[in-house]
Amino acid sequence: MRTGIMRDEKKTKAQLIRELQEAKSLLAEALASGQSHQKSDFLQILVDTIPISIFYKDTNGIYLGCNRAYETFLGMGKEAIVGKTLHEIFPSDLADKYTEMDTNLFHDPGEQVYEWQISDADGRLRDVIFSKATFYDERGVLAGLVGVMVDITERKKAEKNLAEAEERYRSIVENAVEGIFQSSPGGRILKVNPAHARMFGYETPQEMIDAIDDIGQGHYVHSEDRDKFRNICDTEGFIHGFEVGFNTKNKEVIWVSLNARAVRNTAGNILYYEGFSQDITTRVLAEKALRDSERLLSEIIDFLPDPTYAIDRSGRVLVWNKAIEDMTGVKAADMVGQGDHAYAVPFYGLPRPMLIDLLFKPDDAVEGLYDEFIREGDVILAESRGVFAGNLRVLWGKAAFLYDTAGEIVGGIESIRDITERRMTEEQLKQRGRELLTKTITLEEINVALKVLLDQREKDKSDMEDDITLNVQKLVKPYIEKLRNSSLPPREAAYIRILEMSLNDIVSPFANKLTTKLGALTPKEIEIAKLVKEGKTTKEIAELLGSSIRAIEFHRHNIRRKLDLKKTNKNLRSYLMSLTS
Repeated sequence: MRTGIMRDEKKTKAQLIRELQEAKSLLAEALASGQSHQKSDFLQILVDTIPISIFYKDTNGIYLGCNRAYETFLGMGKEAIVGKTLHEIFPSDLADKYTEMDTNLFHDPGEQVYEWQISDADGRLRDVIFSKATFYDERGVLAGLVGVMVDITERKKAEKNLAEAEERYRSIVENAVEGIFQSSPGGRILKVNPAHARMFGYETPQEMIDAIDDIGQGHYVHSEDRDKFRNICDTEGFIHGFEVGFNTKNKEVIWVSLNARAVRNTAGNILYYEGFSQDITTRVLAEKALRDSERLLSEIIDFLPDPTYAIDRSGRVLVWNKAIEDMTGVKAADMVGQGDHAYAVPFYGLPRPMLIDLLFKPDDAVEGLYDEFIREGDVILAESRGVFAGNLRVLWGKAAFLYDTAGEIVGGIESIRDITERRMTEEQLKQRGRELLTKTITLEEINVALKVLLDQREKDKSDMEDDITLNVQKLVKPYIEKLRNSSLPPREAAYIRILEMSLNDIVSPFANKLTTKLGALTPKEIEIAKLVKEGKTTKEIAELLGSSIRAIEFHRHNIRRKLDLKKTNKNLRSYLMSLTS
């Protein structure tokens, strides 16, 4: 309940109060003046025409009269109201309150306005505004009160609905994930929600409002963006997807997308701008990183030594590197963006499918045009021969899919390599190989013939050695035996032994092995080595050869040195005997 003079800033309500007061004043004057019956009837007719409920009572709270609107509201005739008190008409709880308010007014004469409830004709409680005033008789004595009543139930419901709607709106604004803002044409921030404040590093909306005097100075990274924002809003009435850089509280730069409109008054003047903000820094940085990556990839492809080009899924050329420019004579500026197999024209003189097209649409007829064609998963390798730039060339190609970060196919890439020189070299090597094979076969045949000759020579040598051995055994040794058994002087007997030993060496493998192994020995050293092998001492050898012992020791020393026995403890005779074992 609200008591005292009612205040309402709404014009219609103020007019309503004035009308109530005018009606009260008119009726109070009539009641106080004691007008004639004719005038009283006229006044009643006038009051009945007023759609607002009007009633009046004496100081005892007894109804003196009312208008037709009051009768209709209560659902009673005038005869059921006039002469009755509040407790005779209303429920006791309502009657008590009305009586209390009337008593207060009589104790403090003047005017009284308050809101309360009253039962209507259907017994429903209705919200109403009471506006009452006291009146006096001709003697100036307090005679009673006159009141007017306005049903504000629907207004109250509307106010409640409005309050609930405002609360819902406030809740939505306060809890929205996107930023919401209002700013004046002069650059002042009027309102922001928490999400908008947090976006720029402020803890509360009020902190942001207090911190920024002019968003065009310092808040925008580039102040001209604020002018652009205003110009579009002022001209178009709204702006959509306006992406711009802002400075945060901590002087960090973020990127924000703005969707806003200009709000105007009835005269068409802009009151403020309001809209939504979304932090797109992550997306902008990702797009920049992607552009940088694409530029780097393009530069890498451009510097590849192999001619390379790439197309999207529709067949439009995306990349045409420097090497393929040099190969075809077609500049990237004239090829990038072209479709309809334009990339085949420099190679074949007309638009037609290339190796890269077989990634997306296999075609047996096209595949058959290549000398070699291999498909390994998502990669195709191929080789073909043809006249290119007026010369017969051999070209090798490799084509593969291009994928985005989600693994979706977005295009294809093909690298081409001129392998004519390599194939020519390989052919020359094959020819040399065939020639070498022929020569090898010829040499093998010669080797077989030589082996046969050598085997025959070895056989002839063996046969000759057998003949010599047989002849020595039959023709020489018998006579040597006779001489050795005859009485000979010691020196001659020694000569006979040496002769016999030499003949034995001739027919034994020792001589051959000694000649092969001891090729560095002199004839004298070979003779001494034979005597050492027979077990002769240095003294005996000196006597047999008519030499001094010192000379024999010198020769024995040289023999050990030439046989690499000088630094060992091996016995010279044992070593010489091992040569025939």
